[in-house]
Amino acid sequence: MDEIIKEYKEHRKKIIAFRYVDWLINWDQKTQAPKKSGKFRAEQVEVLSEMYFDLRKDSKFLSNIDYLKENLNKINDEDLKKDILKIDKELRVIRSVPINEYIDYQVVLAESTKVWQEARDQNDFEIFVPALEKIVDYHKRRIKYIGSSDL
Repeated sequence: MDEIIKEYKEHRKKIIAFRYVDWLINWDQKTQAPKKSGKFRAEQVEVLSEMYFDLRKDSKFLSNIDYLKENLNKINDEDLKKDILKIDKELRVIRSVPINEYIDYQVVLAESTKVWQEARDQNDFEIFVPALEKIVDYHKRRIKYIGSSDL
């Protein structure tokens, strides 16, 4: 059990690092990135999203989560228990949604931030509608893949 917990924690560090990078890209895009950098940033998001997807889809990591979830009663660390349940719920998307759908969605999100800013600056919501429709459509497909709307 201790070895599995150790492997889990090491893998989680990598996942958290990717989340941080995603947060930094998002922050940069919203604050100081040049306006014409959107296409380049979307390409980088596409590459990083695939790596992030693969990291979370790692079969050893998923089997460790399954094992730990089945043996929660043997874990004394309450924070670790909560983390295991949280990541298990998050990974329902990764386990169910095809990689190309996931990556396309991440790119749409990256591109939509720029569009939202433009719509806000021009006080014209209609500019944002196509991006919003893509986001909503993805979530509808995601619910079908997962078979539940409780995410």
